[in-house]
Amino acid sequence: MNRPRPRVAAAAAVVAVACAWAAPAAAGPRPTIDDLVIEAQIELDSEILALVELDAFGPEVPDVLLDVHAEWAEFVTGLDRDGLLEWVVDADASGAEALRQLDLADVPVTPEIQRTVGPLGQADLDAIADDRPITIDPGIYVRARGQLTLGMPTPATPISAPAVTAPGITAPPAEASNETGPIIAIALSLGVLAAGAWALVRRRPLPNPGGRSAMQEQLFDQLSDAARRMAGALDEEEIARIAIAEAMQMVHARHGAFIDVSEFGLTAMATSGDVLAVQTLTGGLLSRVADTGQSVRRIAHDEPAVTSLPASLLAVPVIGSGRVTAILFLVRPDSAPFTDADEAAINRLAPIVASARGAASRHGDATALSRIDALTGLANRRRLDEDLAALAAAATGRTTALAMIDVDHFKHFNDRNGHTAGDDALRAVAAAILRAVRPRDRVYRYGGEEFTLVLSDIDRREAEHVAERVRAEVERIDLPGSAEQPSGTLTVSLGVALVEHGAPEAALQLADSALYEAKSAGRNRVVITESVA
Repeated sequence: MNRPRPRVAAAAAVVAVACAWAAPAAAGPRPTIDDLVIEAQIELDSEILALVELDAFGPEVPDVLLDVHAEWAEFVTGLDRDGLLEWVVDADASGAEALRQLDLADVPVTPEIQRTVGPLGQADLDAIADDRPITIDPGIYVRARGQLTLGMPTPATPISAPAVTAPGITAPPAEASNETGPIIAIALSLGVLAAGAWALVRRRPLPNPGGRSAMQEQLFDQLSDAARRMAGALDEEEIARIAIAEAMQMVHARHGAFIDVSEFGLTAMATSGDVLAVQTLTGGLLSRVADTGQSVRRIAHDEPAVTSLPASLLAVPVIGSGRVTAILFLVRPDSAPFTDADEAAINRLAPIVASARGAASRHGDATALSRIDALTGLANRRRLDEDLAALAAAATGRTTALAMIDVDHFKHFNDRNGHTAGDDALRAVAAAILRAVRPRDRVYRYGGEEFTLVLSDIDRREAEHVAERVRAEVERIDLPGSAEQPSGTLTVSLGVALVEHGAPEAALQLADSALYEAKSAGRNRVVITESVA
């Protein structure tokens, strides 16, 4: 195909946890609906891979389909048209079985899924066999893939029901969705996509038509073990350590290194032994692999990055998001040069590593999102609890103030102006608080119309000054309906407590009591309580 390498987006999130799919099948438990959906996703992505390679989607291929091909193109590289036809027929047969299993489980499927996961039309198969061009509507594949990735409904639920986000997973209540939604969505997406690498590995055409050799079986097992180990690692440094250890074992390398490639240059994330001159990673073989995206192996006598020469070197790029994101770098004595088989083995490991890193990145994004309040953009209660625990453990000896803030007569505002106006008011209050506090202070939405401040390294006088500034800034908010509040404008009450050494949770309780005092005393005021030793 004559295409530029596309941006890798959703398909790069496919985590290569191949054996996590294979193990339950070997043990023999009844497949869950999630398992059946995963199998349908496998067959759909396998067919997309071949159809993109065949130029079957015309000149304008949607990014999501190009992403699938870009991530797994290595598995069809070198296949001629007959080989691609065999690949499609195999995917169709497996797809028909996946649809049959979904039907037996009373899981309804959309027409798009039925058409794309099921067999390709005979006219198109004949055209592929006769080396004639075919054109297939890419839109139906995009829609089917989106439906499978988001999850299909349980048998009792219509396809259009918005309450169902995944097979057997009901959307949480609205007030909880801000915190749990991103995690569920990412976890489901990864669960549905996780077995993609397994399908591609299991369908990889083998060089010998008689079946796998013992060496090929060993490689298959090693790739599966690597995928399984990385499936449980959602930290990129841990993935780096696992990846280089697996790579060294696969090709019997003496030393190895996992090199991160970013806009800032090359960085060794994991190494075995004193193999690298860290200050000289740029230049030479490693820079060439980072720049070209091509594997390199050679006997080196003058490589600047390696501490002990001569040596046999192998460097394989890890490609994600359309660029080289890392390098698997392996070293053996110069008397044991790396072979074609060694390079091929590491090239098969690299997409699994790329997928695991993509999953780790998305997990990090989801984790961060789960600590953000969707309405105001502030940190939420979960993040506050974590920060208070860290504050208690730090025991810096410096005074910290905690403040509880409540919007006065908020129910009155909501009842008179509606919930949309109430949301606007909460956003305006959040913005006012941020304008009033110091750059190093932290602001949280505690829940409902309540907010929390953590004011670090502060004394009583300055804490009172910051709290008063917050109160005054909110009082200046001019929103439709605020003039009809009992005080003539939107206001807040604040309770503040200081903590010097010990339990910030106790200080938060004191701040809440001080807030109650402020409310009882007439609202729109600040009350500071005693310090917590």
